[in-house]
Amino acid sequence: MLRAIFNARNVDVNKLQSVAKGINNNMEEYKLDVPLRLSHFFAQTREEAGANARTIENLDYSPEGLKATFEYFRNHPAEAELYGRTSEHPADQEAIANRAYSNREGHGAPEPGEGWRCRGRGLKILTLEKNYQSFQDEYAKSR
Repeated sequence: MLRAIFNARNVDVNKLQSVAKGINNNMEEYKLDVPLRLSHFFAQTREEAGANARTIENLDYSPEGLKATFEYFRNHPAEAELYGRTSEHPADQEAIANRAYSNREGHGAPEPGEGWRCRGRGLKILTLEKNYQSFQDEYAKSR
């Protein structure tokens, strides 16, 4: 099933096997034991993780993409040009994360690197420290 959802030619088979094992071992606990819920889960993960099932947020944006996606870069267009991918340089993904997620949900200014540390991860590309902590707390309760 995972090979059909994700582009199996571009995804590490071991990664897919690991995901399948985690789901198969916990279907009832994760409430993925009904076809509709399983379909919904995989639709979300496919949308977030993409065809390659990436588990770390891709921040390879052009300046135009940065301004269209993140308020910070709409308000700081010169920085979008500086950090976004152009024909002259690749995107500075760490600088992008630090700015895109700065001053949001308890994160401070870009300099401390909180945005990079709390960029999207997992099949659902969960972002921000507050969301990481909330997920960890809820997961611990279910154990």
